[in-house]
Amino acid sequence: MARAQPTPLFQEQGKQLNCPSCGAPLPKTYSGSRLVACDNCRSVLLLGKKGVDPLGKQAELADYPSLFELGRQYRYGDLLLVPAGMLRFSYGRGSWDEWWCQTDRPDGVWISVDEGDFVMEQAQRNLALPALEEIRRRGILELFNARWVATEFGRAEYQGMAGALPEVVKPGRTFDYVHLSAPGRQLITLEYDDPAAAPGVFLGEWMDPFRIEAL
Repeated sequence: MARAQPTPLFQEQGKQLNCPSCGAPLPKTYSGSRLVACDNCRSVLLLGKKGVDPLGKQAELADYPSLFELGRQYRYGDLLLVPAGMLRFSYGRGSWDEWWCQTDRPDGVWISVDEGDFVMEQAQRNLALPALEEIRRRGILELFNARWVATEFGRAEYQGMAGALPEVVKPGRTFDYVHLSAPGRQLITLEYDDPAAAPGVFLGEWMDPFRIEAL
């Protein structure tokens, strides 16, 4: 069976950018990219209309084996995507990676990879949800016409990034997180930078990694 060929669906920035600290070529950036990391000197750079501004340097990330490669195209079912950037977080007993992927649909997706488990999520905007302690006390959440049960509470710390991302991540960021599940393959992740404030909300579903095809 002939393999599907990559197609130029993604809005790459036309101009090759170079690191202002060491002069090395930077990874591919895309329409909407806000942050990019230099592979050579580990500088983290803010993308602006006039170019790139250094935000500092980060520690070198351990090179773990991964199904994904930055800039390569993949297909998952009828969804075409390309990983543009990656964030790594630690959570005490280990770490996980969050891959920001451009897609052939209007919005990109985050794919979380933790010890062989894959989850695809999208940010949900303008949702006023309870503070962290209320979620701990109740253990459930009524949202999107479903009943969600809390399955994990934890605290995460930012370790570093690679490639290009659509948002600015503060070095040393820590946050509390909650995973909630509903019947089927759906789940919600809540991220609390401030335990007393409303969280970031990410709605997603478990992925079958054997259905992810590299093009």
